[in-house]
Amino acid sequence: VPLFSGIGYRAFILVVLLITDTIYISWYAIRVKKHPEKSIIYGEPEDDEFIVDNTGDDTMTRRQAAVLVILFASFALLIYGLMCWGWYFEEMAAVFLTMGVACGFVNGFGPNKVASVFGQGAKGIVVGALIANYGSTTLRLVIGETQINIQSLLDGVLPKLIPLLITLGIYALIKKGWTPVRCIVLILVVGILGCAFGIWSGNSQAMDADGNTLPGGYTPLVEWYQYPTPEE
Repeated sequence: VPLFSGIGYRAFILVVLLITDTIYISWYAIRVKKHPEKSIIYGEPEDDEFIVDNTGDDTMTRRQAAVLVILFASFALLIYGLMCWGWYFEEMAAVFLTMGVACGFVNGFGPNKVASVFGQGAKGIVVGALIANYGSTTLRLVIGETQINIQSLLDGVLPKLIPLLITLGIYALIKKGWTPVRCIVLILVVGILGCAFGIWSGNSQAMDADGNTLPGGYTPLVEWYQYPTPEE
């Protein structure tokens, strides 16, 4: 894919999202400032992490300046590597890891402190990374005489929309007092019932006893619609 493929559409989407996000975040910040109890993390232990003390000296130190130099140099190397050297996730991960360790040492942290801070920072994104990597729940449904694939329609709106909705739903349930165990049981029940009725997608490489590929990845217990057979 060319580097600037679809640049007009991408720029338009970027501008729209920036404007929308800026308006929403500004509105939300004003709302929470007036009514702190309306914050989605009000009363949570993590809420204290966002309390800023502005009473100290804000003068940039040499160590902080050196950290900024490392930061900018790392991103410059990353951009050049992606554009000219064909870097991918492995190289990107190595640059970010090296940058984090280097910034920690320059800031005066020892090895144990660097590892501790790195772990604290990573714990906030690990779950999101796992969801993005393994949250591949898709629909098997097709409707109408023209065999409209529902998942294709959803992908046209937003790829990975189903995992996103599931994640937001579980978050809402936990906020309402559900325990993680209840949420896991709910996901298992929804998954089993969904497969029984042919709602969730199966393994596209699944085969029957004769070596033939199973349409939709499996044969549901309740076949209430006809899944199209791939043309040979």
